[in-house]
Amino acid sequence: MAVSWGSKCTCRIQISSDDRAASLTVQDDGHGAPPHFAESGLTTLRHRVRGAGGRIDAANHAAGGFEVAVEIPLTRPEDGLR
Repeated sequence: MAVSWGSKCTCRIQISSDDRAASLTVQDDGHGAPPHFAESGLTTLRHRVRGAGGRIDAANHAAGGFEVAVEIPLTRPEDGLR
């Protein structure tokens, strides 16, 4: 969002993992996304994350800015492989 929609803003990226999952959060303090963007603009990313058994949340913040948070399991539940 920071590059595509926002004006000058700060973008924060946080990456973490544990034995269970890898997580990525990207947050900016720009103007946020248009109302329809969180549903339609992230369709491909949502499909890929869910296909890997993960979850994704994307939304504007009440105080301004936009955040995308992704968590992908490191173990596939169906076979226990890493």
